[in-house]
Amino acid sequence: MRSCVNGWQQARPKHILEEVFRGSSAQLRVLRVLMRNKGQYMTKYYIEKESGVYDARPVLERLVRLGLVITLSGSEPTKYSLNPDHWFVKALEKFMRDVGYLEG
Repeated sequence: MRSCVNGWQQARPKHILEEVFRGSSAQLRVLRVLMRNKGQYMTKYYIEKESGVYDARPVLERLVRLGLVITLSGSEPTKYSLNPDHWFVKALEKFMRDVGYLEG
């Protein structure tokens, strides 16, 4: 869905969470895809396609480094999944649901 704002086309409508955390929308969109597919391992390509993020590699690398995302060892290409045991993942998921950024 494309919309036009001040003459600029946007690929997806922005959520207020993305506006408040401007500059972090790629991280939010990647996390939302991972949360929607909790318990599943996904490739970078799938995450990019579902999130609309052009290059998710830096985001995924940062999330892995922070322990929020885990990788499937020995998989080629690398597959990523949300770390369901991380305290911040649990709190962030609840927050995203409470503000309507994540369904359910």
